[in-house]
Amino acid sequence: MIKLMLTRYSMKFCILSSKLRRHLSGSICGSMSHTCLQGADFTGAKLAAVNFTDAAVEETKGTLAVRYRDDQGNQTPEPPDFMPLNYQATKGFDLVWLADDFICPNGMTVSANQAQGLSLQQMLISATAPTLQWVPQD
Repeated sequence: MIKLMLTRYSMKFCILSSKLRRHLSGSICGSMSHTCLQGADFTGAKLAAVNFTDAAVEETKGTLAVRYRDDQGNQTPEPPDFMPLNYQATKGFDLVWLADDFICPNGMTVSANQAQGLSLQQMLISATAPTLQWVPQD
């Protein structure tokens, strides 16, 4: 199980198939925008004041092409190659656990989405989320 404490820093990383079952609060400008969350398990996690704009969540299992940094800071595998990582569907996103100020992958808060009559599935869709590949940022 991974416990994340978000601070004022923006995190852009890949946490495929991780269990995140505690409070995830970004009351100090927490951001997980552009993060790979495919296969992460949020069951029972209270999500409040966190920015998930353009974060990738998936309703079905799949494969993501990734690169990571080795101990010397070099991308592995070397470009243009990628390593395939399989993942299960993202679990646990439920309106019971999403606070009104949670910013969904579509870039709007839960309350703004609900005011427009959007479904949870529509709230979790982002056209620019990292759904095909992930490369570490410099």
